[in-house]
Amino acid sequence: LQLSVKGFKNLYASFKDYVAVEILTGEYKYHAEGRGLQDAEKGIIIESFPPVLYLQLKRYAYDRQRASMIKVHDRYEFPFEIDLGEFLASTADHLKSWIYNLYGVVVHDGDLNSGHYYAFIKPDRNTLWLRFNDDTVTPVTDKQVLEESYGDKVLPPDGQGKATKPSPTAYMLVYIRKSAMDEVLAPLPDNTIPPHIRRRLDEERRERKEQHLYLTAKVVTDETFSHHEGFDLATFDQPGWPASHLPEFRILKQETYSTFKRRVAQHFCVGEDKIRLWVLVYRQNKTVRADTPISENEPTLTVEIKGGSGLKFRTWGWGGGGGPGRAEKKF
Repeated sequence: LQLSVKGFKNLYASFKDYVAVEILTGEYKYHAEGRGLQDAEKGIIIESFPPVLYLQLKRYAYDRQRASMIKVHDRYEFPFEIDLGEFLASTADHLKSWIYNLYGVVVHDGDLNSGHYYAFIKPDRNTLWLRFNDDTVTPVTDKQVLEESYGDKVLPPDGQGKATKPSPTAYMLVYIRKSAMDEVLAPLPDNTIPPHIRRRLDEERRERKEQHLYLTAKVVTDETFSHHEGFDLATFDQPGWPASHLPEFRILKQETYSTFKRRVAQHFCVGEDKIRLWVLVYRQNKTVRADTPISENEPTLTVEIKGGSGLKFRTWGWGGGGGPGRAEKKF
């Protein structure tokens, strides 16, 4: 349901407006086919509500003074629990409980043309509220859920004065019928999850569990360097600059250097004798340079040992060339 916010203090007032009967009379009479203009009543009748109720709050409105759409930042309150029985038609089943509990709030922080969305979610009846803000999840109090979602005016009531930063505002509310709580929030049986989703989740869990066993090697080549625009050999983690698109290899730390070099050679379709790998290091002046070539004398040593300081940054460099009759190209 889409509920109006402008001119209403809370969710109850918006629901009353939603089901209010409008009298069509005078110049607003209803044109009935074959009967001409007639006095009439116009309105919405709700016969039932679903187990999970999504309420979209109309936080945008047309401002006649500005002749444009604006975001409505007015304070607008909503409860953790609400009885919606009074908004049902007289023919509805009023013996049934229509009490709903709040379990989700989508919040918008910004104005009409820009901003950021995040959400407050209560995973089940016994869990604290959580704030999901991009990749950050933090527990919050009940008071935070409400007060950080109600919003507030940007300007003083007279419309004069300096504008202040608007407060975040709830954009969507998710209520669950109390009597349907056990069914809606029931644990999801494994057999209801599609096999390809289960495989992907298992793979992600295994990768997280084994993550400490691997490192990532980024390889800088003659070709990537020739296309690089900027300082250094490539752009890695510099703030404000897009990272260079470099070939990446996920390597077991215990993988031998000779095995890794063979993989690199196969990836670039060149002979192993045509390449030499160098470790790249971050220097004190925050630049990246080739430090030392990786020794070919001990091919059975692992990548973890060979990488040395490069392991810390999980970055490798490829000097290219190095074949018979050709000078090895260094950065």
